[in-house]
Amino acid sequence: MSPKEFMRTASSANVVFVSALAAICLCATPPRNGAQDTPVPAGAAVPQWPKAFPAQLLTDGPSVRSRQLQLIHSRDPEGGFVIRVAGKPMAIGLRLPYIAYSHHGQVIWLELAHAANKRFVLRAGRNSLRVALTFADTDGAQWEIRQQFSLAAIADAIAVRTEVKVDQDRAIIFLPMLMIFPGVGAFGETKGQGFFAGLEYLENEPSSSEADVVGPASKRQVPDNLKITFPLMAIQAEGRYVALTWEMQPQFSAVFDSPDRLFSSGDHVMSWLRRKESRGRQFAPARKSTASSKPTPRPASDAAGRPRQQRRSRHPAVRCPASTTAVAGGQR
Repeated sequence: MSPKEFMRTASSANVVFVSALAAICLCATPPRNGAQDTPVPAGAAVPQWPKAFPAQLLTDGPSVRSRQLQLIHSRDPEGGFVIRVAGKPMAIGLRLPYIAYSHHGQVIWLELAHAANKRFVLRAGRNSLRVALTFADTDGAQWEIRQQFSLAAIADAIAVRTEVKVDQDRAIIFLPMLMIFPGVGAFGETKGQGFFAGLEYLENEPSSSEADVVGPASKRQVPDNLKITFPLMAIQAEGRYVALTWEMQPQFSAVFDSPDRLFSSGDHVMSWLRRKESRGRQFAPARKSTASSKPTPRPASDAAGRPRQQRRSRHPAVRCPASTTAVAGGQR
């Protein structure tokens, strides 16, 4: 199946192919003054991104399989995972990228591979995986990243749920929820087709070119969500494809670059990340509800005088903006 055929199937069937639910738990009750805006310092430096490399588990290791699609996860916290289609490597998932946040007027880039107090746990179940990573950033906040990989509702699909929590206020600049690098350890920069709905319809040619649009508008690696006509991106090579689809939400941005020039993997990149607000939105950590932050209680009875059942929440003060994304793979 080609990427365009995959798009038509997704549209007509109205299904999620490999759902990856990315729930960011970085906010509780808003500050009493409302949300704080933290400007990103001008000229903030960007680190040299480490070159993506295939995990040393291309054929064996804890895995989840859905027909032709298989995800194999490394037992090493820095190993990431490998996506195989029809028994051949197709892409890797970067396990420990950078995150960035603003603190006291400075942008802090934290490479998770070198974070303090790092602890990694991998648990394998019946065709499912659960991984958890905890660490401390350079300013003392404790972070927790959890991912769950399991079978999706349809064939050739693996569901992924990602949750991120932090115990101190952080103005997020860069927080990838899912990063996939098609071609790494496989077909490299060469591709049969590349597709990003509404933006890129490629043969073996670079994305974000000036073939159709000249000037700054040709840079389409991280486009405005309004320009995406259908939430789907895909890379096809050697008769196989890997695709990413998602539920559109304003808190997240899609990333597509083929070949990958953003992160210097030497191959391709498809990603879904927590976007920076226009001036760096400040979020408060999850904390217990206080008298000043408790929600207004519902009336004990309805308009007809009948007793109203009170709903309870395990975390009444926590708001978790969530995004549903999807990854799929198959043969043409």
